[in-house]
Amino acid sequence: MSVANPTGSELFTLVVTKAHLGNPDDTWDNTYELQAASSPTLEKLVASCSKVLAFEQAIHLNSTRFTQYRLSTRTADSQPYNPDNFKTQPLSGYLGLRASDVNSEPLFMVGNCAKAMLTGKQGKLAYRNILTEADVQSSGGKAVLSNSAAFESLISDAKSSSGLNALLSNGLTNEDFSDKIVLVSSNGLTVRVVIDIVFSRIGSLKTKFNRLQTTEQRLASSLARRSQKNPPLLIGG
Repeated sequence: MSVANPTGSELFTLVVTKAHLGNPDDTWDNTYELQAASSPTLEKLVASCSKVLAFEQAIHLNSTRFTQYRLSTRTADSQPYNPDNFKTQPLSGYLGLRASDVNSEPLFMVGNCAKAMLTGKQGKLAYRNILTEADVQSSGGKAVLSNSAAFESLISDAKSSSGLNALLSNGLTNEDFSDKIVLVSSNGLTVRVVIDIVFSRIGSLKTKFNRLQTTEQRLASSLARRSQKNPPLLIGG
C-alpha cells in the first residue's frame, strides 16, 4: 500500500485545506475517500485530486484560499513512518472562483452537501465560505436558501466543469477504469460508492479550525512534549 505505487481498488484519503483571505491563520479541511481504478498510477490519482480541487474552487467564494491538498493511504504515517504513504501538494494562487458583490455569511454557517448512496446512510460534506447574504433567508426561524434552484445549478455546473462527475458512480460497467469517490466504514471493511454529491441544507459548524503555528510556537510545543517524555532528573540532598 502506497501512494507512489498504488494497487487496483486501493483506498485513499484526500484532504483539501483552505483558509479565508481575511484570516489566513485559521484553516479548515474537507475530506474525501477515493478508491483507485483497476490499473492505477500516481499520475491518475493526482488527476482525480485535481478534479475535486476544481469542483471545490467552483463553489467557494473568491475570498477562499486553497492552501494544500494531502493524499494518503489509510495506514497511519508514523506506524512506521513511510513517505510513500502520502503526498502533500502545497497550492499557490488557488482561490475560490465564485465572485459576489455582497458580504459572505460567517464561516460557521456552512452549506451541507450529501454524498448520495444507493443504499444505507448518506455521507456529508460541510463547506464553509460558499454562502453569501444574498443566498440565505430566514424561514420559520431557520436559515434556508433564498433561491434553491440557482444554488443547485451552481453545484451541478461545478460537478460538470470540474470533471467530478467522472468520479461519481453511475452504474456503468466501465467504472473500473476510473477512480471513484466512496464512503468507507471505520473498520475499512465496507466500501460504498458515492453516486452523487447534492446540496442538502444550510447548517452550523462551530468546530475548531486548524490553528496555524509560528516557528517559535512549534519549537515551544516540541520542547514541551520532549520535557513530558523525559522529565529532568532532580538531584537533592
